Order: sequence, then C-alpha cells, then structure tokens
Amino acid sequence: MFCVQVKDLETHLQRLKADLHNCVGFIQEPKKLKDSMQTIYARYVADGVEQSGVEEEIQRAFCRQRDHLEKTVNGLKTRLAKSAEQHEQVYVKIMKENVGLITEINELRKELLLQRTQVKDYKSQLSVLKKSKRARPNSEEGRETQ
Repeated sequence: MFCVQVKDLETHLQRLKADLHNCVGFIQEPKKLKDSMQTIYARYVADGVEQSGVEEEIQRAFCRQRDHLEKTVNGLKTRLAKSAEQHEQVYVKIMKENVGLITEINELRKELLLQRTQVKDYKSQLSVLKKSKRARPNSEEGRETQ
C-alpha cells in the first residue's frame, strides 16, 4: 500500500513537471503564460490547499513583524531628520564663525599694513634726524654749554 502511494505521488509529480515544462514555452507571451499558470494552479494546488490555524498564526506574526519594522523605520526616519537638522544648525553656526573670523583677519591685515607704514615713516624721520644731527653737531653742543 505504501508503494502504491509513492508511485501515485511520483506520477503526480511527473505530470506537474510536464505541465510546467509546457508552460515555460509561453514565456514570451504573457497572456498565454498567465492562463497556463492559472490552469496548473487550479489543477494541482487549489484542490489540495487547506486553510489552517497555523497559516493564520503565521499571517498574524507576519503582520506584527511588519508593524514593528514600519515603526522602527519611521523612528529611524525621525531620528535622521533631527540629526540632519542639528547638522544644518552646526553648519550654519560654523559658517557664521568663519565669516566673523575672516572679517577680523582682514581688519588685522589692514591694521598691520597701517602699522608697517607708520614704522616706515618713523624710520625715515629718524634717518632724517640723524642726518641733520651729523650736519650740525656743533650748534647743538654749543647751546648745551651756554
């Protein structure tokens, strides 16, 4: 009896394989492929499918996992948005600081240029004074003694 069942199942499997092989011939023709697959489904699957409590439990578990994953994704999206907003705020702050520092650097450069110009002027005045002292050394010494 067991051998008979095995042979029946093997025959059933061979028919299914043959039908699938014939179905593959319609791969370039979607409408015929769909019709052929529906025929195979009706012949081999529809009669043997039983809805059971296990399948319903699997569906519920799937829905729970899906809900959990959707909540997780939404939470991650929210965190990403907050992080991007914080990053933008930090970026703006740094840019403002950089603008302020660049302005200060430019002001210091102008001041440095002014100071260098003054030093140059003072050096030229000093050299003029030294030259004038050398040209009139007795006149100033004579005044000091009198």
